[in-house]
Amino acid sequence: MQPEVYKRLKLKEFFCIAKGKLKTFPGVKELINQLKRSGLKLAIASSSPVEKLRFTLKEVGLWKVFGVVVCANDVQHAKPNPEIYLKAAKRMKLSPKECLAIEDTLQGIRSAKGAGMVCLAVTNTMPSYKLKEADLVVATLKGLSVARLRQLFV
Repeated sequence: MQPEVYKRLKLKEFFCIAKGKLKTFPGVKELINQLKRSGLKLAIASSSPVEKLRFTLKEVGLWKVFGVVVCANDVQHAKPNPEIYLKAAKRMKLSPKECLAIEDTLQGIRSAKGAGMVCLAVTNTMPSYKLKEADLVVATLKGLSVARLRQLFV
């Protein structure tokens, strides 16, 4: 089987299995709403292919939330290369130094930091000791405020 055909079949299988079962991690929607109310620009920089990202975000009700979406289809180099974050900042017309990346993997943290961004890591997928290269590591986004996030830029 050709690799591209295999990828497509795997993606279709994911869609079938995940339909109606996906949820956001605690605090995600609340924090996004706070950020939007504060007038901040939101982007997503994901290593997923556009089809999977679109499906996932639609399933959890977040597809139309982000003004900028950059995914695997948009870049030549995967994380930890900073290309995906640099592209997201450019599309938002911001300097990377003005951006906060929220990550849950070491590859993602290195990508964001390599782009010159402040990085918050959430221990969704890895223990905190593996995410220590981030500027702040939290167990959950629940209870985080915009004011607390702004402190990371001081």
